[in-house]
Amino acid sequence: MTATNESTALLLAFLVLLSPLSAISPAEQEGIPRAGNLLGQNIFGHDNSVSRTLGKVEDISGNLESFDSRRREILIITDEGIPYVFVLTQSSKIVINGSAANISLLAAQMRQKADVRFIPRSNGNLVLRIAVMHW
Repeated sequence: MTATNESTALLLAFLVLLSPLSAISPAEQEGIPRAGNLLGQNIFGHDNSVSRTLGKVEDISGNLESFDSRRREILIITDEGIPYVFVLTQSSKIVINGSAANISLLAAQMRQKADVRFIPRSNGNLVLRIAVMHW
């Protein structure tokens, strides 16, 4: 093996070993479980530019506990007490009491029951639709 091939092989081996680290988000490191598991930022703090689907579309219900407007993330805690973090995108549909709403109105709905339809992706659990109903 030539020196160039050896260097390339070492670099590839390093990247393969490093790749699992790039899929661990800061929230996971803090112990907050996330559906789909492999989420978040790479080791340099930047969002992963390549996203892949980790599963099929899922639905979950729980209380809307917090909203991080900078990261566009919401925290839902299920009736069983399990916390899940979700990412809102421009295409996420937000519905409050049966009417279309925006992120500002959603942020005012803390401690309300919410139904979330999402798809687990490697860069976050992407919200397809979140519905909040006041009973």
